[in-house]
Amino acid sequence: YESNITKVLELQAELEDIRPKTYLLDAALPTNPKLEALITDMRKVAEAENIQLSAVSVEGLQLKKGDKMKVSEKLGQVYSVKLDVSIVGSYEEAVNFIKTLSQQRRIKTIQSVEITSNQDPKATSSALPGLVKLRLSVQAYYL
Repeated sequence: YESNITKVLELQAELEDIRPKTYLLDAALPTNPKLEALITDMRKVAEAENIQLSAVSVEGLQLKKGDKMKVSEKLGQVYSVKLDVSIVGSYEEAVNFIKTLSQQRRIKTIQSVEITSNQDPKATSSALPGLVKLRLSVQAYYL
């Protein structure tokens, strides 16, 4: 009996240590899509990496979850939203953009990357690095 009480007290102490860190879970896997925050974070990364964010489109957003879903069906269900992102910058800046994006707390996967040259065919100067255009397909997750 005493060992059970001791275990309960230990678990309560662990819970108190973990409780202040629950914001990390919400940042990684929020309870709604939080598209505005997601796009704002991408804009900040682009700005920090000196990248031009030329387009962002959103697909697969479920605006309203079914009211008739049982509570047991809602628990553990992970949803996703797809963003198509187009950026223009140097190759190094584009690589840094992807690295920084992948290191953010928000859980997301990069489904595809398409790289094309954005070099002006009339330009003859080789002193300036060529720009690339990247199109990323990013899947972001939420509960």
